[in-house]
Amino acid sequence: MPKAKIVYGNATDVRLIEDEGVKKADAFICAAGSDETNLLSSLIAWTGGVDIIITKIYTASYEFVPMIFSRTSSTASVYLPSAISLFHISFRR
Repeated sequence: MPKAKIVYGNATDVRLIEDEGVKKADAFICAAGSDETNLLSSLIAWTGGVDIIITKIYTASYEFVPMIFSRTSSTASVYLPSAISLFHISFRR
């Protein structure tokens, strides 16, 4: 992933995410250690117009939340680490 940009910092800091160019991003992956952090950063990316949002969720009952984002033009995916294997991941061009 030579063009991937990894940002270290507070994933819920709107200014940080905007300053790092979220509006120009092709995709946004939320993989922090907290469901709430991942959901909030997903929302920031969604409001920034990112087309593909991938959110790591640990709590199965939160699984439906990012689907609300997908009701628009954005694509939202949720991954539960306990229920995923390498065979579930596919990349499309």
